[in-house]
Amino acid sequence: MNSFLDPHPLNNSPQCEHENSIEGPTITIVISHNGSHLEYLHQISSANGMVLAVRTRQMREQAESSCQPCMIEYPRAALLKASPIAQEYLEQHPTAEIIGLDLGHILPGYAMEVMDWIVTSMATNVWSEFPTAMLSEGGNKWYYYYVYVAMRLLGMRGFAIRIQRRLDFHIDDLASDYGAYVHLLRHLADDDPMMRSLILRSVRLITQGKMPMKEGYIHKLKSRFPHYGRTLDRLLGINKEEERREGEQSAVGEAMDNDEMDVADMRNQLSQPVAEEALDVEKLGAVMDCIHIAS
Repeated sequence: MNSFLDPHPLNNSPQCEHENSIEGPTITIVISHNGSHLEYLHQISSANGMVLAVRTRQMREQAESSCQPCMIEYPRAALLKASPIAQEYLEQHPTAEIIGLDLGHILPGYAMEVMDWIVTSMATNVWSEFPTAMLSEGGNKWYYYYVYVAMRLLGMRGFAIRIQRRLDFHIDDLASDYGAYVHLLRHLADDDPMMRSLILRSVRLITQGKMPMKEGYIHKLKSRFPHYGRTLDRLLGINKEEERREGEQSAVGEAMDNDEMDVADMRNQLSQPVAEEALDVEKLGAVMDCIHIAS
């Protein structure tokens, strides 16, 4: 996966090739969506002030359409260049003139934001990253989150990771309460990098006693989003086990200082392996990878 300092995946070819990508034949993309009224209200509110008025109008029409699919004519070569998933599909179905895209609970307007940006960037001399300056200047962070989800669903993960890394700096602002967690988790696949970020944040806050919701709501989250719940419980269990072992180690040390235990008793206490140090929350990322493979 590319880092911010790596050459952009579309910068390896000259401008004329980019222009050819948007001037060739088009393909019809049929976008389906099935979000609720409240979900769409949140998405439209998040886009206000971040998108052009025409896009806001499109989003409102999509939200009021009873989840009717919408169709977009898009440069075929541009889609092939930007989305490895689309490339794989069209290589298997070279004569396809229509492809489907299921955005789940996301309004099609967010996919349109991404697709318009791809075409505009391909027509310029210098590649332009998806504009994220507003993310650090008071812009609506939820807008960028929904753009990120749309990129992932479009198969543009090389681009999505760039936004995700920046969103990670604002994860505390996004995941502010139970409702915010629900908005975030309902759009994330089990292997999504932001799922990982949310779980690690939850472990850190629960361990510190700073989770921004009561315990009952934490249980509701774990029940509603099973992968989040299972992984969270396993990581918290690891933390508790390390705390138990550290406590046993401390107890042995105190007993030695007070001469209250003989050598035989200490050997019994130490029959179980003792961690040299408590497991830090930041070290749990590697453990998560093992858990995901085992799940």
